[in-house]
Amino acid sequence: MGTMEIKVEELSSVKRKLEVVVPKEKVDEEIETICQDLKKRVKVKGFRPGRVPIPILKRIYHQDVISQAMLKIIEKTYQKALDEAKLKPLFEPTISPEALEEGKAFKYAVTLEVMPDIKLGEYKGLEVEVPLVDIDEDTVNRELEKLRETHAEVGDIKEERPLKLGDYAILDFQGYIGETPIDNLKANDFMVELGGQQLHENIEKSLLGMKKGEEKVVKLKYPKDHQDPNLAGKEVELKIKVKDIREKILPELNDEFAKQVGDYENLDQLKEAVKRDIEQRVKAARDAYIKDKIISQLIKETEIEVPEGLVEQELHLMIDRASRFSSPHIKEHLDLEKMKKDLRPLAEEKVKMHLILGKIAELENIKPTKEELDENLSAVASQLKKSVESLRGSYAEERLRVHIIEEKTLKFLRDHAKIIEKNMKKKDDEK
Repeated sequence: MGTMEIKVEELSSVKRKLEVVVPKEKVDEEIETICQDLKKRVKVKGFRPGRVPIPILKRIYHQDVISQAMLKIIEKTYQKALDEAKLKPLFEPTISPEALEEGKAFKYAVTLEVMPDIKLGEYKGLEVEVPLVDIDEDTVNRELEKLRETHAEVGDIKEERPLKLGDYAILDFQGYIGETPIDNLKANDFMVELGGQQLHENIEKSLLGMKKGEEKVVKLKYPKDHQDPNLAGKEVELKIKVKDIREKILPELNDEFAKQVGDYENLDQLKEAVKRDIEQRVKAARDAYIKDKIISQLIKETEIEVPEGLVEQELHLMIDRASRFSSPHIKEHLDLEKMKKDLRPLAEEKVKMHLILGKIAELENIKPTKEELDENLSAVASQLKKSVESLRGSYAEERLRVHIIEEKTLKFLRDHAKIIEKNMKKKDDEK
Protein backbone atom coordinates (compact mmCIF):
# COMPACT_ATOMS: atom_id res chain seq x y z
CA MET A 1 0.00 0.00 0.00
CA GLY A 2 1.34 3.47 -0.89
CA THR A 3 2.38 5.99 1.73
CA MET A 4 1.43 9.62 2.11
CA GLU A 5 3.78 12.06 0.38
CA ILE A 6 4.45 15.58 1.63
CA LYS A 7 6.38 18.50 0.14
CA VAL A 8 7.08 21.87 1.78
CA GLU A 9 7.58 25.06 -0.22
CA GLU A 10 8.93 28.18 1.51
CA LEU A 11 6.87 31.10 0.20
CA SER A 12 8.57 33.56 2.60
CA SER A 13 10.37 33.45 5.93
CA VAL A 14 6.96 33.27 7.66
CA LYS A 15 4.78 31.53 5.07
CA ARG A 16 4.85 27.90 3.98
CA LYS A 17 2.94 25.85 1.44
CA LEU A 18 2.53 22.19 2.39
CA GLU A 19 1.47 19.81 -0.40
CA VAL A 20 0.02 16.47 0.71
CA VAL A 21 -0.56 13.50 -1.61
CA VAL A 22 -2.71 10.69 -0.19
CA PRO A 23 -2.31 7.36 -2.08
CA LYS A 24 -5.25 5.93 -4.05
CA GLU A 25 -5.46 2.93 -1.69
CA LYS A 26 -6.33 5.25 1.21
CA VAL A 27 -8.86 7.10 -0.97
CA ASP A 28 -10.60 3.86 -1.99
CA GLU A 29 -10.55 2.58 1.58
CA GLU A 30 -12.26 5.73 2.86
CA ILE A 31 -14.88 5.64 0.09
CA GLU A 32 -15.57 1.98 0.90
CA THR A 33 -15.97 2.74 4.63
CA ILE A 34 -18.44 5.57 3.90
CA CYS A 35 -20.44 3.37 1.50
CA GLN A 36 -20.63 0.51 4.03
CA ASP A 37 -22.02 2.98 6.58
CA LEU A 38 -24.54 4.29 3.99
CA LYS A 39 -25.61 0.72 3.21
CA LYS A 40 -26.73 0.25 6.82
CA ARG A 41 -28.66 3.52 6.99
CA VAL A 42 -30.30 4.38 3.64
CA LYS A 43 -33.36 2.92 1.94
CA VAL A 44 -33.42 2.45 -1.84
CA LYS A 45 -36.59 1.40 -3.64
CA GLY A 46 -36.42 -2.19 -4.89
CA PHE A 47 -33.87 -3.35 -2.30
CA ARG A 48 -34.24 -4.64 1.23
CA PRO A 49 -32.59 -2.55 4.02
CA GLY A 50 -28.85 -3.28 4.17
CA ARG A 51 -28.89 -5.09 0.81
CA VAL A 52 -28.28 -2.18 -1.59
CA PRO A 53 -25.23 -2.98 -3.79
CA ILE A 54 -22.25 -0.65 -3.25
CA PRO A 55 -22.01 0.37 -6.96
CA ILE A 56 -25.64 1.59 -6.85
CA LEU A 57 -24.97 3.58 -3.65
CA LYS A 58 -21.90 5.15 -5.27
CA ARG A 59 -24.01 6.22 -8.24
CA ILE A 60 -26.96 7.58 -6.23
CA TYR A 61 -24.94 9.30 -3.48
CA HIS A 62 -21.83 10.08 -5.51
CA GLN A 63 -21.41 13.73 -4.46
CA ASP A 64 -22.10 13.07 -0.77
CA VAL A 65 -19.66 10.15 -0.73
CA ILE A 66 -16.92 12.19 -2.41
CA SER A 67 -17.45 15.20 -0.07
CA GLN A 68 -17.43 13.04 3.07
CA ALA A 69 -14.37 11.11 1.90
CA MET A 70 -12.48 14.33 1.22
CA LEU A 71 -13.25 15.75 4.69
CA LYS A 72 -12.36 12.48 6.43
CA ILE A 73 -9.07 12.08 4.56
CA ILE A 74 -7.99 15.67 5.31
CA GLU A 75 -9.05 15.24 8.95
CA LYS A 76 -6.98 12.04 9.31
CA THR A 77 -3.86 13.19 7.45
CA TYR A 78 -3.59 16.94 8.14
CA GLN A 79 -2.00 16.85 11.63
CA LYS A 80 0.27 13.94 10.68
CA ALA A 81 1.50 15.90 7.65
CA LEU A 82 2.24 18.95 9.84
CA ASP A 83 4.13 16.80 12.33
CA GLU A 84 6.21 15.14 9.62
CA ALA A 85 7.04 18.52 8.09
CA LYS A 86 7.79 19.93 11.58
CA LEU A 87 5.43 22.86 10.99
CA LYS A 88 3.50 24.71 13.70
CA PRO A 89 0.92 27.09 12.21
CA LEU A 90 0.32 30.35 14.10
CA PHE A 91 -3.29 30.51 12.96
CA GLU A 92 -5.90 28.37 11.23
CA PRO A 93 -4.34 27.62 7.83
CA THR A 94 -5.96 27.74 4.39
CA ILE A 95 -6.61 24.28 2.89
CA SER A 96 -7.04 23.99 -0.88
CA PRO A 97 -8.07 20.47 -2.04
CA GLU A 98 -7.98 19.22 -5.61
CA ALA A 99 -10.78 16.99 -6.96
CA LEU A 100 -11.10 13.59 -5.29
CA GLU A 101 -11.73 10.56 -7.52
CA GLU A 102 -12.02 6.88 -6.74
CA GLY A 103 -8.99 4.89 -7.87
CA LYS A 104 -6.74 7.98 -7.92
CA ALA A 105 -4.39 9.65 -5.42
CA PHE A 106 -5.83 12.71 -3.67
CA LYS A 107 -3.84 15.93 -3.39
CA TYR A 108 -4.41 19.01 -1.24
CA ALA A 109 -2.34 22.07 -0.31
CA VAL A 110 -2.08 23.84 3.06
CA THR A 111 -0.95 27.48 3.18
CA LEU A 112 0.08 28.60 6.65
CA GLU A 113 2.01 31.20 8.61
CA VAL A 114 4.73 30.10 11.01
CA MET A 115 6.89 31.80 13.61
CA PRO A 116 9.61 33.74 11.78
CA ASP A 117 13.33 33.19 12.12
CA ILE A 118 14.64 35.97 14.35
CA LYS A 119 18.23 37.07 13.74
CA LEU A 120 19.04 39.09 16.84
CA GLY A 121 21.78 41.65 16.99
CA GLU A 122 23.65 42.35 20.23
CA TYR A 123 21.06 42.91 22.92
CA LYS A 124 23.30 43.28 25.98
CA GLY A 125 25.14 46.51 26.66
CA LEU A 126 22.88 48.74 24.56
CA GLU A 127 23.72 52.41 25.08
CA VAL A 128 20.99 54.84 26.12
CA GLU A 129 21.55 58.53 26.85
CA VAL A 130 19.28 60.03 29.52
CA PRO A 131 19.12 63.43 31.18
CA LEU A 132 20.64 63.65 34.66
CA VAL A 133 17.96 63.69 37.36
CA ASP A 134 18.45 67.06 39.04
CA ILE A 135 15.44 68.49 40.85
CA ASP A 136 16.20 72.17 41.42
CA GLU A 137 14.38 74.67 43.62
CA ASP A 138 12.43 76.17 40.70
CA THR A 139 10.93 72.76 39.86
CA VAL A 140 9.87 72.26 43.50
CA ASN A 141 8.38 75.77 43.62
CA ARG A 142 6.33 75.13 40.45
CA GLU A 143 4.93 71.98 42.04
CA LEU A 144 4.09 73.91 45.22
CA GLU A 145 2.23 76.47 43.10
CA LYS A 146 0.14 73.63 41.64
CA LEU A 147 -0.66 72.54 45.20
CA ARG A 148 -1.77 76.07 46.02
CA GLU A 149 -4.01 76.01 42.94
CA THR A 150 -5.69 72.75 44.03
CA HIS A 151 -6.35 74.19 47.51
CA ALA A 152 -7.55 77.56 46.24
CA GLU A 153 -10.95 78.97 47.15
CA VAL A 154 -13.33 81.02 45.01
CA GLY A 155 -14.39 84.39 46.39
CA ASP A 156 -15.88 87.71 45.33
CA ILE A 157 -13.58 90.16 43.54
CA LYS A 158 -12.49 93.09 45.72
CA GLU A 159 -13.35 95.74 43.14
CA GLU A 160 -15.39 96.00 39.95
CA ARG A 161 -13.24 95.00 36.95
CA PRO A 162 -13.47 93.07 33.62
CA LEU A 163 -13.06 89.29 33.38
CA LYS A 164 -9.50 87.96 32.99
CA LEU A 165 -7.86 84.55 32.69
CA GLY A 166 -8.15 82.58 35.92
CA ASP A 167 -11.41 84.27 36.94
CA TYR A 168 -14.67 82.42 37.47
CA ALA A 169 -17.65 83.76 35.52
CA ILE A 170 -21.24 83.10 36.63
CA LEU A 171 -23.27 82.96 33.40
CA ASP A 172 -26.77 82.68 32.02
CA PHE A 173 -26.80 81.57 28.40
CA GLN A 174 -29.22 80.37 25.72
CA GLY A 175 -28.37 79.01 22.29
CA TYR A 176 -30.43 79.67 19.14
CA ILE A 177 -30.54 78.30 15.61
CA GLY A 178 -32.13 81.19 13.78
CA GLU A 179 -34.96 82.21 16.13
CA THR A 180 -35.44 78.73 17.60
CA PRO A 181 -34.02 78.19 21.12
CA ILE A 182 -31.97 75.02 21.71
CA ASP A 183 -33.11 73.15 24.80
CA ASN A 184 -29.81 71.43 25.56
CA LEU A 185 -27.78 74.63 25.09
CA LYS A 186 -29.18 76.59 27.98
CA ALA A 187 -28.07 77.24 31.57
CA ASN A 188 -28.59 79.61 34.50
CA ASP A 189 -25.97 80.46 37.14
CA PHE A 190 -23.38 78.40 35.28
CA MET A 191 -19.90 78.87 36.79
CA VAL A 192 -16.85 78.41 34.57
CA GLU A 193 -13.14 79.07 34.99
CA LEU A 194 -11.66 81.13 32.15
CA GLY A 195 -8.66 79.33 30.74
CA GLY A 196 -9.90 75.98 32.05
CA GLN A 197 -10.91 74.87 28.53
CA GLN A 198 -14.41 73.99 29.71
CA LEU A 199 -16.06 76.04 26.98
CA HIS A 200 -15.62 76.52 23.24
CA GLU A 201 -12.53 78.70 22.65
CA ASN A 202 -14.63 81.36 20.87
CA ILE A 203 -16.84 81.68 23.96
CA GLU A 204 -13.83 82.04 26.28
CA LYS A 205 -12.29 84.71 24.01
CA SER A 206 -15.58 86.63 23.99
CA LEU A 207 -15.90 86.48 27.78
CA LEU A 208 -12.45 88.00 28.40
CA GLY A 209 -12.90 91.71 29.14
CA MET A 210 -16.65 91.49 29.83
CA LYS A 211 -18.01 93.09 33.01
CA LYS A 212 -20.66 92.07 35.51
CA GLY A 213 -24.13 92.57 34.03
CA GLU A 214 -22.83 92.76 30.44
CA GLU A 215 -24.50 90.69 27.66
CA LYS A 216 -23.09 89.46 24.37
CA VAL A 217 -24.00 87.23 21.40
CA VAL A 218 -21.36 84.72 20.28
CA LYS A 219 -21.63 82.92 16.93
CA LEU A 220 -20.52 79.28 16.86
CA LYS A 221 -20.09 76.95 13.89
CA TYR A 222 -20.31 73.26 14.82
CA PRO A 223 -18.44 70.69 12.67
CA LYS A 224 -20.41 68.17 10.59
CA ASP A 225 -19.09 65.28 12.67
CA HIS A 226 -20.13 66.80 16.02
CA GLN A 227 -21.43 64.14 18.43
CA ASP A 228 -24.75 65.96 18.92
CA PRO A 229 -26.72 65.46 15.66
CA ASN A 230 -28.93 68.48 16.50
CA LEU A 231 -25.87 70.74 16.38
CA ALA A 232 -23.73 68.98 13.75
CA GLY A 233 -22.97 71.33 10.83
CA LYS A 234 -25.16 74.10 12.28
CA GLU A 235 -24.43 77.76 13.01
CA VAL A 236 -25.55 78.71 16.50
CA GLU A 237 -25.99 82.08 18.20
CA LEU A 238 -25.24 81.94 21.93
CA LYS A 239 -26.68 84.79 24.01
CA ILE A 240 -24.57 85.17 27.14
CA LYS A 241 -25.00 87.32 30.25
CA VAL A 242 -22.26 87.70 32.89
CA LYS A 243 -24.18 87.67 36.18
CA ASP A 244 -21.15 87.75 38.46
CA ILE A 245 -17.35 87.59 38.54
CA ARG A 246 -15.37 85.69 41.15
CA GLU A 247 -11.66 85.17 41.58
CA LYS A 248 -9.39 82.42 42.77
CA ILE A 249 -7.94 83.04 46.23
CA LEU A 250 -4.68 81.15 46.74
CA PRO A 251 -3.60 80.11 50.26
CA GLU A 252 -0.38 81.52 51.72
CA LEU A 253 2.66 79.28 51.28
CA ASN A 254 3.59 78.80 54.94
CA ASP A 255 3.70 76.23 57.77
CA GLU A 256 -0.08 76.35 58.18
CA PHE A 257 -0.52 75.46 54.52
CA ALA A 258 1.87 72.50 54.94
CA LYS A 259 -0.23 71.19 57.83
CA GLN A 260 -3.41 71.66 55.79
CA VAL A 261 -1.98 69.73 52.79
CA GLY A 262 -0.84 66.68 54.79
CA ASP A 263 0.94 65.33 57.83
CA TYR A 264 3.78 67.86 57.74
CA GLU A 265 5.08 69.90 60.65
CA ASN A 266 6.26 72.82 58.54
CA LEU A 267 6.84 74.10 55.00
CA ASP A 268 10.35 72.63 54.78
CA GLN A 269 8.96 69.12 55.36
CA LEU A 270 6.38 69.69 52.63
CA LYS A 271 9.11 70.86 50.23
CA GLU A 272 11.17 67.73 50.91
CA ALA A 273 8.12 65.50 50.31
CA VAL A 274 7.34 67.34 47.07
CA LYS A 275 10.95 66.92 45.92
CA ARG A 276 10.88 63.15 46.64
CA ASP A 277 7.60 62.80 44.75
CA ILE A 278 9.02 64.64 41.72
CA GLU A 279 12.14 62.46 41.80
CA GLN A 280 10.04 59.28 41.83
CA ARG A 281 7.97 60.49 38.88
CA VAL A 282 11.02 61.60 36.91
CA LYS A 283 12.77 58.27 37.55
CA ALA A 284 9.65 56.33 36.50
CA ALA A 285 9.39 58.41 33.31
CA ARG A 286 13.12 57.95 32.68
CA ASP A 287 12.83 54.19 33.15
CA ALA A 288 9.97 54.08 30.63
CA TYR A 289 12.08 56.18 28.24
CA ILE A 290 15.04 53.79 28.62
CA LYS A 291 12.82 50.78 27.86
CA ASP A 292 11.39 52.52 24.77
CA LYS A 293 14.89 53.32 23.52
CA ILE A 294 16.05 49.74 24.10
CA ILE A 295 13.05 48.37 22.19
CA SER A 296 13.63 50.85 19.34
CA GLN A 297 17.27 49.75 19.03
CA LEU A 298 16.35 46.07 19.14
CA ILE A 299 13.74 46.48 16.40
CA LYS A 300 16.18 48.46 14.27
CA GLU A 301 18.97 45.90 14.61
CA THR A 302 16.91 42.70 14.33
CA GLU A 303 16.19 40.98 11.03
CA ILE A 304 12.61 39.75 11.18
CA GLU A 305 9.62 39.38 8.87
CA VAL A 306 6.31 39.84 10.66
CA PRO A 307 3.52 37.30 10.02
CA GLU A 308 0.46 39.06 8.59
CA GLY A 309 -1.86 37.13 10.91
CA LEU A 310 -0.11 38.53 13.99
CA VAL A 311 -0.35 42.07 12.60
CA GLU A 312 -4.09 41.62 11.93
CA GLN A 313 -4.55 40.28 15.46
CA GLU A 314 -2.72 43.28 16.95
CA LEU A 315 -4.73 45.70 14.78
CA HIS A 316 -7.95 44.12 16.02
CA LEU A 317 -6.87 44.60 19.64
CA MET A 318 -5.80 48.22 19.05
CA ILE A 319 -9.04 49.17 17.29
CA ASP A 320 -11.07 47.40 19.97
CA ARG A 321 -9.29 49.41 22.69
CA ALA A 322 -9.68 52.68 20.76
CA SER A 323 -13.41 52.23 20.18
CA ARG A 324 -14.35 50.57 23.51
CA PHE A 325 -14.98 53.86 25.30
CA SER A 326 -16.28 55.82 22.32
CA SER A 327 -19.87 57.03 22.23
CA PRO A 328 -22.34 55.10 20.01
CA HIS A 329 -22.42 58.06 17.59
CA ILE A 330 -18.61 58.05 17.18
CA LYS A 331 -18.51 54.24 16.84
CA GLU A 332 -21.12 54.43 14.08
CA HIS A 333 -18.94 56.77 12.02
CA LEU A 334 -15.57 55.10 12.58
CA ASP A 335 -13.69 54.44 9.34
CA LEU A 336 -12.25 51.05 10.27
CA GLU A 337 -10.28 50.62 7.05
CA LYS A 338 -8.58 54.01 7.52
CA MET A 339 -7.90 53.19 11.16
CA LYS A 340 -6.29 49.88 10.15
CA LYS A 341 -4.15 51.65 7.54
CA ASP A 342 -3.06 54.38 9.98
CA LEU A 343 -2.36 51.96 12.85
CA ARG A 344 -0.60 49.28 10.77
CA PRO A 345 2.99 50.63 11.25
CA LEU A 346 2.45 50.76 15.02
CA ALA A 347 0.91 47.27 15.01
CA GLU A 348 3.92 45.91 13.11
CA GLU A 349 6.28 47.51 15.65
CA LYS A 350 4.33 45.98 18.54
CA VAL A 351 4.40 42.51 16.98
CA LYS A 352 8.16 42.82 16.38
CA MET A 353 8.62 43.85 20.00
CA HIS A 354 6.65 40.83 21.30
CA LEU A 355 8.58 38.43 19.05
CA ILE A 356 12.00 39.87 19.93
CA LEU A 357 11.34 39.90 23.68
CA GLY A 358 10.04 36.33 23.44
CA LYS A 359 13.22 35.24 21.65
CA ILE A 360 15.50 36.92 24.20
CA ALA A 361 13.49 35.39 27.05
CA GLU A 362 13.95 31.97 25.44
CA LEU A 363 17.72 32.47 25.05
CA GLU A 364 18.14 33.76 28.61
CA ASN A 365 15.69 31.26 30.11
CA ILE A 366 13.53 34.04 31.58
CA LYS A 367 10.31 32.64 33.07
CA PRO A 368 7.71 33.73 35.62
CA THR A 369 7.97 32.20 39.08
CA LYS A 370 4.92 30.51 40.57
CA GLU A 371 4.69 33.36 43.10
CA GLU A 372 4.73 36.02 40.36
CA LEU A 373 2.05 34.25 38.35
CA ASP A 374 -0.14 33.62 41.41
CA GLU A 375 0.15 37.25 42.52
CA ASN A 376 -0.87 38.56 39.09
CA LEU A 377 -3.65 35.99 38.71
CA SER A 378 -5.02 36.99 42.10
CA ALA A 379 -5.11 40.67 41.06
CA VAL A 380 -6.91 39.88 37.79
CA ALA A 381 -9.35 37.51 39.54
CA SER A 382 -10.18 40.28 42.02
CA GLN A 383 -10.86 42.75 39.17
CA LEU A 384 -13.05 40.25 37.31
CA LYS A 385 -14.71 39.09 40.56
CA LYS A 386 -13.76 35.49 39.82
CA SER A 387 -11.84 32.83 41.69
CA VAL A 388 -8.15 32.30 40.96
CA GLU A 389 -8.80 28.64 40.16
CA SER A 390 -11.34 29.56 37.47
CA LEU A 391 -8.55 31.38 35.60
CA ARG A 392 -6.08 28.50 35.69
CA GLY A 393 -5.32 27.27 32.19
CA SER A 394 -7.35 30.12 30.65
CA TYR A 395 -6.40 32.63 27.96
CA ALA A 396 -6.13 35.26 30.73
CA GLU A 397 -3.45 33.19 32.49
CA GLU A 398 -1.49 32.75 29.26
CA ARG A 399 -1.62 36.50 28.55
CA LEU A 400 -0.41 37.18 32.10
CA ARG A 401 2.42 34.71 31.65
CA VAL A 402 3.54 36.48 28.46
CA HIS A 403 3.22 39.91 30.13
CA ILE A 404 5.36 38.85 33.10
CA ILE A 405 8.01 37.34 30.81
CA GLU A 406 8.14 40.54 28.72
CA GLU A 407 8.43 42.77 31.80
CA LYS A 408 11.21 40.59 33.25
CA THR A 409 12.99 40.57 29.89
CA LEU A 410 12.80 44.37 29.68
CA LYS A 411 14.24 44.59 33.20
CA PHE A 412 17.01 42.20 32.16
CA LEU A 413 17.81 44.40 29.15
CA ARG A 414 17.64 47.53 31.31
CA ASP A 415 20.01 46.02 33.89
CA HIS A 416 22.48 45.07 31.13
CA ALA A 417 22.26 48.37 29.24
CA LYS A 418 24.85 51.15 29.40
CA ILE A 419 22.95 54.14 30.77
CA ILE A 420 24.82 57.36 29.99
CA GLU A 421 23.61 60.31 32.05
CA LYS A 422 23.93 63.68 30.37
CA ASN A 423 23.47 67.04 32.00
CA MET A 424 21.15 68.33 29.26
CA LYS A 425 20.41 71.56 31.13
CA LYS A 426 24.11 72.48 31.27
CA LYS A 427 24.44 71.76 27.54
CA ASP A 428 21.52 74.10 26.83
CA ASP A 429 23.06 76.86 28.98
CA GLU A 430 26.34 76.60 27.09
CA LYS A 431 24.46 77.20 23.82
